[in-house]
Amino acid sequence: MMTQQSKQIEEAIETAQNAQLEKQAEDNSIALREFDSILQPIIESCTKDSISAGKNWILQHSSDSAKSNVVLQYLLKKALVNGSTFQQKLHLIYLVNDILHHCVRKNSNDLKNNLENVVIPMFCSADLIASADQRAKLTKLLSLWESKAKFFDACVISKLQSPDSSMQEYKTNLQNLHQDIVTKFAQTTKATLENYQKQHQVFIQHATQQITQLEQQKQQMEQQMLASVLPNAAAILPVTPTLPPQQQQSVMSKIPSLMAQKVSMPGTDDDELIKPPGVDDANYSSGSGVATNRNHHYQQQQQKNQQYDNNINFGQSSNVPQHALDSMQQQQQQQ
Repeated sequence: MMTQQSKQIEEAIETAQNAQLEKQAEDNSIALREFDSILQPIIESCTKDSISAGKNWILQHSSDSAKSNVVLQYLLKKALVNGSTFQQKLHLIYLVNDILHHCVRKNSNDLKNNLENVVIPMFCSADLIASADQRAKLTKLLSLWESKAKFFDACVISKLQSPDSSMQEYKTNLQNLHQDIVTKFAQTTKATLENYQKQHQVFIQHATQQITQLEQQKQQMEQQMLASVLPNAAAILPVTPTLPPQQQQSVMSKIPSLMAQKVSMPGTDDDELIKPPGVDDANYSSGSGVATNRNHHYQQQQQKNQQYDNNINFGQSSNVPQHALDSMQQQQQQQ
């Protein structure tokens, strides 16, 4: 936006300059169209005759400072026109050089002073677009002006040697001369920026509201989905009955602790047979000798248990002393 503003300011200033120049030309009886027809051959071909014709026309119409100012300002306008090439600018600079020589010979100080005001932007604008070979032509001309102290003073020479800063200074001076135009565009740009900021704030508020509404709709949809899914899930899942706490404790108290009981398995006692050396697992697990020993051990244990039970039954049906029966039951519990 700032670049666009700068371009608009330059265009507005150029329009104001053209209008001002036309009015000054009319006030001083300067025919700018006639002058343009004199300058065009110089711009196109820059012959010795065209340079001479241009110099003569300028001298004839520069009888005073006001007229010379109008003539030279129009010359500057032609040099700074948008799209002008280095060669076209250089041709007009050659015209200025011829006029400068005349001013020095004839002591035309008013014309020379007005010439200094236009030679700096003309020369610097050409230098800024020149190639290395083209800049050599400008350097040669500048060396000539610098060697002749009567041509330009040191301040002008210094500005010619600094094209970037000199052109920036020229544009700044133009803006100062047309401060009303600069202020107008600055205010317009400021109002435009403020309008953009307001539109941006409105957009942010609208977007925030839209996001909030979408979030609320999302939450409502999630709640509706949960409400529609959960009842179906409850109907499918089996219901596990829950006992009252007192009944739970009663049931748990009736379940014996498995860790408190000693479980004896056949073949796991201390007298379990050890696999003989040199016999593999397959033969050991399926061999007839080992299997017979294990079965024999198990049958002996079963016979002992059966005999013990018979003794208990015998004691209950005979006259065995009570203290003997109690001792036998205690031994059974310990086993």
